[in-house]
Amino acid sequence: MYLLYDPLQTEYKSTLGAVEISLPFTVSVDSDADKVNLLLKKEGENENVVTYPMIKTGGRFSVELAITTTGLYRYYFTAGGVAYYADASLRASTEGEQWTVTAYEKLYDEPDWLYGGVIYQIFPDRFAIGGQRKKTKPDMLYRDDWGGTPLYKPNDRGIVENRDMFGGNFLGIAEKTDYLASLGVTCIYLNPVFESFSNHKYDTANYALTDSDFGSLKDFAYLISEAEKRGIKIILDGVFSHTGSDSIYFNKNHRYENPGAYEKEPGPYDDWYKFEEFPEKYECWWGITTLPGVDENTPSFNRYINGDDGVIRRYMDMGIAGWRLDVADELPDEFLCNLTKTAKKSYKNALVLGEVWENAATKYSYGKLRSYLCGKQLDSVTDYPLKNAILDFVTGGGADALDNTVRRLINDYPERVLHCVMNFIDTHDTPRALALLGEFGDVSTKEARSEAKILNYARAVKKLKQAAVLQFFLPGVPSVYYGDEAGMYGFEDPFNRRCYPWEKADSELISFYAVLGGIRREYRGVFSKGSYNRLPSSDGVMRFIRKSGADALEIVVNVSDSDYITEKVCTDLLTRKELSAVESGGSAVFKSA
Repeated sequence: MYLLYDPLQTEYKSTLGAVEISLPFTVSVDSDADKVNLLLKKEGENENVVTYPMIKTGGRFSVELAITTTGLYRYYFTAGGVAYYADASLRASTEGEQWTVTAYEKLYDEPDWLYGGVIYQIFPDRFAIGGQRKKTKPDMLYRDDWGGTPLYKPNDRGIVENRDMFGGNFLGIAEKTDYLASLGVTCIYLNPVFESFSNHKYDTANYALTDSDFGSLKDFAYLISEAEKRGIKIILDGVFSHTGSDSIYFNKNHRYENPGAYEKEPGPYDDWYKFEEFPEKYECWWGITTLPGVDENTPSFNRYINGDDGVIRRYMDMGIAGWRLDVADELPDEFLCNLTKTAKKSYKNALVLGEVWENAATKYSYGKLRSYLCGKQLDSVTDYPLKNAILDFVTGGGADALDNTVRRLINDYPERVLHCVMNFIDTHDTPRALALLGEFGDVSTKEARSEAKILNYARAVKKLKQAAVLQFFLPGVPSVYYGDEAGMYGFEDPFNRRCYPWEKADSELISFYAVLGGIRREYRGVFSKGSYNRLPSSDGVMRFIRKSGADALEIVVNVSDSDYITEKVCTDLLTRKELSAVESGGSAVFKSA
């Protein structure tokens, strides 16, 4: 007996991926059984399994479904007393797990301005200095050695203070917008820019102000304007699960004139925080006392962030295009719904993108299945599963595993999410890709990692290029962490947050990234909403096609030990050379007939 099913083929599932509620779709299987059933249940309702008898026509069984409530659903088949589940590739097997389908409602317009584009992530203090450098805070350490090793050793209290500033600012970014446009960048994602007393700014001191070392609100508006002239939109990093202890809201350091929640005088922010023993024992993010946690559902906090004159609306009205939400799994559903509603009021195509380190459709946090992708919350998420799969593949993993990761994302995510999911190979929270792809001497201590020098730069860059090809051309939108294209490397924070090496940048690697961006620009329709299908190859070759209408591109990344022979001589869009083979360790992009 057999049963064949593949949810990523329309002959088996008429609607690929997630389904919109109340819209019918058909599920079909091929089987030699006399009777086949589909069994469906909603996650969290384990007792409520619904059996759908499938109608037989020849050797095919079909059933039409319409899911009426949002959520995550799981299903499997029975045929002749045998249960069939999804294997690692989501195809039918007698072993595995149940298939998943996300049911969502369509409430908002899509952030389609991002589809087919390129994101560029900037850590503002370390990218570029423009105009007169600002040094506005007496308790910060202002450094004049651009490119020096960021301070990483703890003080006498065992705390790494993160107070060294190199001078990057809004005007510096504005001056580099032509450079970013040359890379094909269509969206700048800025790490936090609000007033703060650290270099990373994840300890917000005042949401109402941009950090004075980066520049004024006027300078920020100028950056938005200069980017917009070049077809580039800006999204901001929103850190709303906690604030800084040294802030206008908490005021532990008594920096501000008006009382904060830490002080005994009553103040407007007292109900934002939870104290075990006032004032020294309070809830904080991951036990870090400089980051007191916020109760996001407190009405006054919700109004402050999501109200008609709140933080979200204020910056949206300045002209930003959306938000990347820090630690989205620590933000309550109600808060996320309110934030998205507010952002879309100001700009109907606003992007609300959440930091999620796992598959966002099946993500549990704090004992609860999250509903990020069901229509009221996130437009997109960070794609850590794909990041890990790409790096695993280029360092010797199999193409099957990478393809399975891509197929799972296509199956689980609504199309509108998939089109703008953030594809990266590193961020400010991870080692840079070249650090993972390169060879080093002894890096067993943080001190050794602080000054580690790559020993096989050329070979590591070859792997980086392969990872970048996958990052740029698999479904989603590539997000380049500033300086990757210039050959930057570094291990954990703060070594992954060094200054951009403007005078020592790898110009050949920059040109390669510009070619990748140019291909996305030339074939934006293909990469906006184009289909994905893996093509036959050995497991050391990732070969797939992206197609939209009459346009189709074949992408080949060869990590095997032998050359991959093409079926005919083709023009490689990466090099504009005629190729009959993709060499071992190489990549190519071909127009497909």
